[in-house]
Amino acid sequence: AYQMSGQLARAYATLAAAQREGIADMVAPRTRLSGALCFIHWMAANLLRMLQSAEQTITLSQATDQQRESLGWCHYFLAIGFYLHNDLAAAELHANAVQEERIACHRITVVQSAIVLAAIQQARGQPEAARLALDRVNSFLVEIRSEGLQPLVQAFAAELAAMQGDLDTA
Repeated sequence: AYQMSGQLARAYATLAAAQREGIADMVAPRTRLSGALCFIHWMAANLLRMLQSAEQTITLSQATDQQRESLGWCHYFLAIGFYLHNDLAAAELHANAVQEERIACHRITVVQSAIVLAAIQQARGQPEAARLALDRVNSFLVEIRSEGLQPLVQAFAAELAAMQGDLDTA
């Protein structure tokens, strides 16, 4: 809330205070707090710190099998961060990590990572592979009865169609 109201320093201070609490010594809360930094860095457009926080959170998440959702979020943040740095191979690696663990990951990260994969394929000049990435995530959403997220996929599919010159579909 602090970050969204323009109080970035207060948002960082709140997380820093939480990290000093005794409960933050436990792996699960420490992982969540570290992951929360990714959101703040993303919103503040600090990609370098977002990547650093995501990598740190992945290290923490791997210490316990109970933090697979946090692991998914951090792979998503790494995927978008590397994509924005034009490191398509690293972005693809992390987006695929979310797809491989899609049952354990938050649905939003699954959808957004599929969109990153589609963007990567489009950037590589592989429009069919880009559309396939979106088709797969749509099928997954139907399978898990989360059709409410399909408009997000459809919106990017329209953007993708426009990028591919298919204005009738867009």
